[in-house]
Amino acid sequence: MKKTTNLSGLRDMGIGLKYVPPNSINHQNLVDFLIEIDHDFVTLLSERVDLFEYAEKLRKNANFYIAYNLGSDNILGFIAFYANDKRKKRAFIPIMGVANSLRGKGIGGRLIEMTLCHLKSDGFEKVAMEPWENGPARPLYERKGFKFVNKLSEEQNGMCRINMELYLNPSISTFDFSPTKVEQKKRIGNKLNINLICKRDDLFSFTGGGNKARKLHYILAEAQKKGYNAIVTAGGNQSNHVRATAIFAAKLGWKTIMIIHDLEPNRTYVGNLKLTKLVGAELRFVNKENVAQSMDKAMTDLRNEGFNPLYIWGGGHCVEGSYAYYEAVKELKSQIGSQTIDFIVLASGTGTTQAGIEIGCRKFLPKCKVMGVSVARDSNKGKNAVLESMIELNDFLNKPVDIPEDIFFDDTWKGEGYESIYPELLETIHWAARTEGLILDSTYTGKAFHALRNYVSKGIIPKNSNVVFWHTGGLLNLMASDVI
Repeated sequence: MKKTTNLSGLRDMGIGLKYVPPNSINHQNLVDFLIEIDHDFVTLLSERVDLFEYAEKLRKNANFYIAYNLGSDNILGFIAFYANDKRKKRAFIPIMGVANSLRGKGIGGRLIEMTLCHLKSDGFEKVAMEPWENGPARPLYERKGFKFVNKLSEEQNGMCRINMELYLNPSISTFDFSPTKVEQKKRIGNKLNINLICKRDDLFSFTGGGNKARKLHYILAEAQKKGYNAIVTAGGNQSNHVRATAIFAAKLGWKTIMIIHDLEPNRTYVGNLKLTKLVGAELRFVNKENVAQSMDKAMTDLRNEGFNPLYIWGGGHCVEGSYAYYEAVKELKSQIGSQTIDFIVLASGTGTTQAGIEIGCRKFLPKCKVMGVSVARDSNKGKNAVLESMIELNDFLNKPVDIPEDIFFDDTWKGEGYESIYPELLETIHWAARTEGLILDSTYTGKAFHALRNYVSKGIIPKNSNVVFWHTGGLLNLMASDVI
């Protein structure tokens, strides 16, 4: 039996997640849960099948991942999948559901992730499902990578079922690019009494540079291979991710809708937003609480126009984004040769950049400590996001490393949150620029480098250490600022 896995926080609520093989789930518990979720389907499940017989069919033939009550073992949610076609290496998901009272807690997404990990480890290459065309769960399936294939003939209440598929091959394509420079920062290093190396992803060769550009070379290469031709994503007015995505999409000739969770400027657009508009992206300004709903609507709008749109989480938060920085550590390793690296310091936001570097270092630079400096999130939320992305990437790579219980994610230097500026931060930005021409911004890299200075002065990073500062970009954020 596969090991039970718990989503962060669920155990405190008395909820567990586990795998159940065929012929093992309690039949009556399954019947009871099917009755509970009967009204959640476009047409009642009980109008299409006999629930007692259907539960027995699932029990005998399907594998399950279930959310259950730790006290009573009652089912609170489940996903069933058939993994019988081992010759063609194809699996099928006939049904999933989560109790209404527990929706919105990430249980459905985690059940899908556990299923995909299971199928990958068993050598399956493709998994399919047949949801309703405009059913409420379709956006979730798309976010997990399932792609629309074709419509099926079955229609109910003016809606039809569709075939969706996901390929499980762990290889990720990329567009060609040149490695970013590794620079020795001798003047700054001498003043700090460390050997300081700067990995210059701010000089990445396309879309204005930065870590988002590196990620998109993987995200969009995979998307092009799978037949996508439009993009929906989200970010703030000065989102590097939104700007890089818009420019890359323009290069590919793809239509983009950007959900901007910010106030529309009442003056001329500047910085990242100016470039995003310049390359023809459609901008939709919304309140932050309406982002998910607005992204789902944009996906529907593009499909209605005949496009096959790709849904990208803000910041490029996906396994392809993490994988980009796993590969980036291999790139760094090839550049430094046999030199030992003691610490890597970087700005950490949505978590995938740090997650990729964490897995990469454990594989290729095992003596190196990764120090993520939060740009917005508090410690617990940030650590959980990084660890979940690490688990996702490690599963995708078939578990090359052991996942730690804890990581370094420091929220001391974020100020009051995203884009927060404080005097000590500004002093560090000016100091780095004037000491050796190292240009930092106040949203991302400035906070990370300010933390680095303090780690050295407090002895957290010992003198004479070999330190890589991973410069993830932010020049356009700096140019848009009216404070610096």
